[in-house]
Amino acid sequence: MKSWNWDDGNEIPTLVLNHSKCDYGTALMVYWMCDPDYYLEHEAKNNIPDYQQEDFELLKTIENRLLNGYFMISKIKFDPASYASERGLGHSLIPRELKKPSNGEEFENLITFSLF
Repeated sequence: MKSWNWDDGNEIPTLVLNHSKCDYGTALMVYWMCDPDYYLEHEAKNNIPDYQQEDFELLKTIENRLLNGYFMISKIKFDPASYASERGLGHSLIPRELKKPSNGEEFENLITFSLF
């Protein structure tokens, strides 16, 4: 998901987010990849363009799920500070809880390879 091309639509991210084993850290990463500061700024002005409504709805769904305990697994660490801009991290409309790193380990530490 980290290298997802958003020009390809929301179908794959939505499938990942709807999977019963989707990790909180993965969902938090997708939330920040959706540029919440951009959308929340426009929402406050009731000015989200029609062509971005689907992206905005995905963002709000993720936000709601993250804040309400939908993602039961938290093994993957994602730190919003590693991705978000200072503007995003300082944005007053983004809940404080979503600015904190998720629990878990760095993704790279979770992957093990075996040649045999």
